[in-house]
Amino acid sequence: PCAPCAMNHHFAASWLRSLSTKLEKLVEWSWAGERQGATKEHRNLFREFYSAHFQRTLALVEEQKKEEFLRTIERNLYKFDPKTQQFPLGCLCALLQHGKDSPLTQEKVSAWVDFLLDRLVRAASTAGAGANGAVALSSARVVAAEVAEECLSEPFQVLVSLMKESLRDRLADGLGEHGLPHLDEASQRRLLEGLGNAQAASAQSQQGQQAGASPSGASQPAAGAAQPQGTFLLPERIEALVSRCTQELNSWMARAPRFPATPLALADALARAEHPLVRFFTAVRAAQKKEAFLVSVALALQSLRTRFRWMCVAEPVLECLSQELQQRLFFVAGQGPVMDLWLTSRLKKYSGEAAARVAALLAQPGAPKLELLKAKLQPLFPPLDEAGGKAAEWLSLDGPCEVADTVVAWLSEESSNTFFCPQHALSSE
Repeated sequence: PCAPCAMNHHFAASWLRSLSTKLEKLVEWSWAGERQGATKEHRNLFREFYSAHFQRTLALVEEQKKEEFLRTIERNLYKFDPKTQQFPLGCLCALLQHGKDSPLTQEKVSAWVDFLLDRLVRAASTAGAGANGAVALSSARVVAAEVAEECLSEPFQVLVSLMKESLRDRLADGLGEHGLPHLDEASQRRLLEGLGNAQAASAQSQQGQQAGASPSGASQPAAGAAQPQGTFLLPERIEALVSRCTQELNSWMARAPRFPATPLALADALARAEHPLVRFFTAVRAAQKKEAFLVSVALALQSLRTRFRWMCVAEPVLECLSQELQQRLFFVAGQGPVMDLWLTSRLKKYSGEAAARVAALLAQPGAPKLELLKAKLQPLFPPLDEAGGKAAEWLSLDGPCEVADTVVAWLSEESSNTFFCPQHALSSE
């Protein structure tokens, strides 16, 4: 009964020896060899190492022979294409030898990310410096497209789910600042929807196999390596940035102009809203988060032209930030800036929906729900003067206030969380 097993072990060991011989005989990769078609063996070996067959072969041999073969790959890494093959193979060897949580594996993955981001930064800085004008810009676009393809390759996708959060954020920020702006709209969409997405990675692989081998020659990830998960790296990072900006601006609006909601604090919050990835906020899948973000920005910018106009004098950078954000978020081709018109319509919509929802609740028999609202609102009002029965002070409803927030929270509770209204979006009426 053990004869077939022994035979499989024998063939697996023999196959690894054959691969070792090919590695030792491999010549170092060069551009001249690429043009002459002498790098076919490099692509074949790379494809073999990232195949399910290779992973099954490794599982059949003794641990010592497996370690020896992986060290053989590492010893011959310099012979592969330094752009598209050395980093993936280095990460694969570390993953198979030390596991996904090993510091060495994380170091290898981080080095690959650093290499890709460094390519983007150098290409973008050359284009930004104006050297050779259109030529430098075209070069930046080519590099951005190459890096995008590398990020969407299956060897890289396998590692996305293994990355630590700090590395994922650094990768997303680097792509947002130096990669996405140089890609056409279709390429931007592919990167936004594909990076970290297992389904998109598989589709990308199938397209590559139909059209021919990819630059690195990869076909499928190793079977035993961690499979890419539906992590949607870029949209998740964008959503986190958008949510943080929304929270900061809403918090500022609720306290301004009292400390710490100062003009400088608003300038810092608006500057963070100019993060390169925020311009792609439409990639956020939660429609309510996108709406809440736009409303919070619009309310803050509108306040700088009304009751907080003086802040632009105290902090002149606010004027510039206001114009830049309007241009970036509220500009429609053929119509120009539309922030004021858009915000007016949204506030009218949400106030109307809230009024209709309140009317529907009031029409219900009994008043237990109103008693709950009364209990929530009473602590917000100033206490009455015991002598005259009058309030010692007034509660302002001009601008953002706790009363509106409480009413919105109550409506959401009574509507089983189906009612949505961005913070500070209810009119005083």
